[in-house]
Amino acid sequence: MGRCRTAHQRVSGVARPDDISRELVSRRELWQPGHRRRHLLRQARSTRARLSECRKSWPRYRPGIASVNASLSAHWETQMAALGRLIETCQRDAMALSVTLLDTTNLEALEGHAASLELAMGRCPEDLLPMVPLRHVPRLCSVSSFEDAHPERDPAPELRERVARLERSPRLMAGDRGQACVASYARALQERR
Repeated sequence: MGRCRTAHQRVSGVARPDDISRELVSRRELWQPGHRRRHLLRQARSTRARLSECRKSWPRYRPGIASVNASLSAHWETQMAALGRLIETCQRDAMALSVTLLDTTNLEALEGHAASLELAMGRCPEDLLPMVPLRHVPRLCSVSSFEDAHPERDPAPELRERVARLERSPRLMAGDRGQACVASYARALQERR
């Protein structure tokens, strides 16, 4: 992981992968005769192979997500509230950003994203559900944010309406996400009986 983290920092912060290749093998050096040229080409290939190997572990190490979530938490009333309003109106870019930012250790930001996405899941599951990774579907297919927003209303009719809306969409029900979402709503209905 140490080599991967160093490679990731170089790629994300300082240089792109093709800059690293240029750094290792400049055009002038490629024209050197014989052994030196072969050595430089091997070095460039091994660096590219190491970078592609490291890319597999990058989704777990995403410092940009942490800094964006820290900024959203620090400016809750302005930035996070505005993002939440955009998500609740089913604005695609805002939903995609919030889904990306779900992979965080910042619990305050995580709760904000989850609450907004839960409400959007009731309004526009056709747009939101395909964006959500399967591991986040059970959390977002709940009505806890609906209950917080409408404490006077019974959540059971809302749950039934959400299940019916999902079941009317053959495209959503054909995938794992749609079935996981319906199962999550069904569990919530069972708990309320």
